[in-house]
Amino acid sequence: MVLPEGVRARQDAVNGMLKVHSYHNFRPETAYLSVTHLDRFLCTYDLSGKEWSLHLLSEPCE
Repeated sequence: MVLPEGVRARQDAVNGMLKVHSYHNFRPETAYLSVTHLDRFLCTYDLSGKEWSLHLLSEPCE
């Protein structure tokens, strides 16, 4: 199944965040809050055609 570009970009951002959380042995709650914060932002702003910006947005959450 081929995912839309925005979905794939979010998936890549979340995977990167989870790798950082695992590397630093953060608590599971921290990962949950990071992903929730990113999702709230994505629900508020339309980033259609700007999938590259998800990488920049996920950096502070990592």
